[in-house]
Amino acid sequence: MEVLAHSGYKEVVLTGVHLASYGRDIGTKLLKLLQEIEKAKIIKRVRLSSLDPADTTDELINFVASSETICPQFHVALQSGDGEVLKRMRRRYTSEKFIHCTNLIREKMPDAAIGTDIMVGFPGETDKEFENSFNLAKESTLTYFHVFPYSRRKGTPAATMPNQVHPQVIKDRSSLLRELGQKKKNEFYRSFIGRKFSVLVERPVLSRSPERSEGSVEGGSRGTTPNYISVKIMDGNCKTGDEVQVEIRDVRGEEALGLINPR
Repeated sequence: MEVLAHSGYKEVVLTGVHLASYGRDIGTKLLKLLQEIEKAKIIKRVRLSSLDPADTTDELINFVASSETICPQFHVALQSGDGEVLKRMRRRYTSEKFIHCTNLIREKMPDAAIGTDIMVGFPGETDKEFENSFNLAKESTLTYFHVFPYSRRKGTPAATMPNQVHPQVIKDRSSLLRELGQKKKNEFYRSFIGRKFSVLVERPVLSRSPERSEGSVEGGSRGTTPNYISVKIMDGNCKTGDEVQVEIRDVRGEEALGLINPR
């Protein structure tokens, strides 16, 4: 992380196949690593990638809530909101454990982004089981989620399971969840209109108009808030890596619109 900081990086994402289980093989744990990162304050922003609810402890959530370094953004695995489907997937957690994690995050960090992955059409998924997933996502404090249609892969246990779901049913269910996800994300973004956030600029807005030379800057830039809101900055002359205070003024499509110098 010191090498990245000395190279000019201002944000780092910690990732791994089982990130929340980090350290079990070497006598430590993810929380201790985060505490060391917080103490060192080498990188200003650190994000966590996907966490398994089975290993996402209250202690970990409480620490992030008090941290000045770890961003208030969580991606907690769900896959399905139905208990029987989770059992068939051989997941180590229940939907109740997932709800506990996300509710605690929202209680401790009201502005946090909370995302997840949801798989649609796992073998044997009935209309009722899908409805349970949909309703959990709808009633939860999630702010975004990625929807993955199940696809049969040769050699996996699921490929030989009975009651494979018809592709058209999977497509229809996926559309319903994606529509819900877009609505929740839009509502989350809109809840911050009028608020100011620190935005880390990632890239300028490039013009593709015939009047300008290719690759020229049209004006404005794009960046991300600590709580994972994608913002198009409409004013200012920002460069990649700048960190600026931006007031969110509107939401358009998949991004918020903001101004450095609102009138």
